[in-house]
Amino acid sequence: MANENLLKAIKEFEGKNTSFKQTTLYPNIDSKSIDLVKNDFSEYDPENEIPMVFWEGQSDINHDQWIFISNKHLYYKIDFFPPALAALDCIALNKIKSIKIRSLWVLHYVVLNGKKVGSITAPFAEVRFLKKMIKAIMENYDFSELVDIEKSPKMSYYPSSDWQHLENASLFTLVNDYFLEHNEAGRLWGYFLFSTNPYIKPEKLAMARQEYADYDPDKEIPLLFVENTTVTPTGIVITNKCLYYNLKPSITKPAKKNKLTLDQLYSFKVKSKFLGWIYINDRRKGFTNPFDITDRNAGKVFQEIVNLIIQEVHRNEEANP
Repeated sequence: MANENLLKAIKEFEGKNTSFKQTTLYPNIDSKSIDLVKNDFSEYDPENEIPMVFWEGQSDINHDQWIFISNKHLYYKIDFFPPALAALDCIALNKIKSIKIRSLWVLHYVVLNGKKVGSITAPFAEVRFLKKMIKAIMENYDFSELVDIEKSPKMSYYPSSDWQHLENASLFTLVNDYFLEHNEAGRLWGYFLFSTNPYIKPEKLAMARQEYADYDPDKEIPLLFVENTTVTPTGIVITNKCLYYNLKPSITKPAKKNKLTLDQLYSFKVKSKFLGWIYINDRRKGFTNPFDITDRNAGKVFQEIVNLIIQEVHRNEEANP
């Protein structure tokens, strides 16, 4: 539960925000607002987190824009640069050393622990009210809740189904250990452009299976999934046995699909330019919208984990000829 001082601090603002249409306070945060958070953050736990403040951006922007504060975490989806991109992350309240909103002309920059993480769009009066709310929460937060937050379940990137008996089972441990070390920011899964277990969305994977990744679910479980934003499902699916892809070799040509067993691979490369170009065994196969020049880091991470998978498969072959 949120401590009494925190709830009292929020209650003091009750009735003072009637003129602010973008900011909602406890206990009036509705299910629609909560759903926006749940859609992007699987780590949000509505049973153990009390919604304290929800700020929603104006509707004439490129994507949903909001800031949500529970009694345990700060979640945000705000503008990055360029504005078509979103800054999406969460952080436990006890790990926030400072949070400020700095205004420059019509833009208001959110500065978290001394680092500018993005910007929001709102009238000056609304921003002032939001700043007061954040200050009240940080001043009245009970840091004894640190114990509860630190005891939260350990992150796991293993599939929920049984995997130990499958071919190349060591790959599941490899992927889990890699992302325990390399996951970005404060989220349980910090990448927007690709996913691993258990954060691969079943409905997206079902579309990929129907179009190009016809793997046997009794023998294969996806390790990595890249969704390309096209009308026809394109992208990459890597299981414990095979790499499946459906990629356009150029903007004007239709997508080509293929399947390679992991032991057929010896190299995988991502070249981040205007588009994210995929090279398999030193041959350019096509491009993805993910991994373009705006997110080279995700491309580097994906390239590294795929090559580690390739190396592990060949090690297993040498050990068990």
